Amino acid sequence: LLLTSLLAAASADGEYQPFLYSVDINQQGNASTFSCLRSNQYGVVIIRAYKPNERGEVDGNAIDNIHLAYNANLGVEVYMSPNPTSSKTGATQVDEMLTALRNGGITVRAMWIQVISPYIWYQNTTDNLNFVNSALNQKKARGVRPGVYTNKDDWQWITNDASQLGTDVWLWYFNVNDAGVAGETAPNFDDFRKFGNWNGAAVKQFGQNEDVCGLTVNRDVYPASDLEIF
Repeated sequence: LLLTSLLAAASADGEYQPFLYSVDINQQGNASTFSCLRSNQYGVVIIRAYKPNERGEVDGNAIDNIHLAYNANLGVEVYMSPNPTSSKTGATQVDEMLTALRNGGITVRAMWIQVISPYIWYQNTTDNLNFVNSALNQKKARGVRPGVYTNKDDWQWITNDASQLGTDVWLWYFNVNDAGVAGETAPNFDDFRKFGNWNGAAVKQFGQNEDVCGLTVNRDVYPASDLEIF
């Protein structure tokens, strides 16, 4: 199973929309779950494949979720929630995830790393940036296009607003007011402000911890004009 061109699968029914919708999940779904997402006009699901438990470990739900989502005709992408203070380097954690996916019959072309929640990172921003670069460089070495999930404030705290990642690193940013539907921000990029080396973003998370099709998900949006960014 080759996961590629994630968002290109999301233009359902050929109808043009300025923005299209996806969800990201870290729970186990089932065939009905993913069929429901597709029926409700979510063309893409972004699935957690690595979690920070212990020293960092592969998410045991990922492979089943990916196959189920793919079988439901959804575009699929993966993200990792690393353990940045683990004795394992960023590169090692990336390798563990990619190897587990490959052993499950899955090859990915793009992958996101979460750089959020400053309290789980080192106080030394140089150490944090070294971890991020270790992970991003290993993705590139293994032929995977890298992306970062963060926002302006967390990136500032964790990396001192590092701006040397390279133009090939995509941005998925979040801006929400609170959990649940009432805490959503506008499903567009009008609130984006430049930070790091990013002049724009590929994806925005505008809602968190919402009940959709029996799962607790985060809701995301991306421009229809950027269907081929991945």
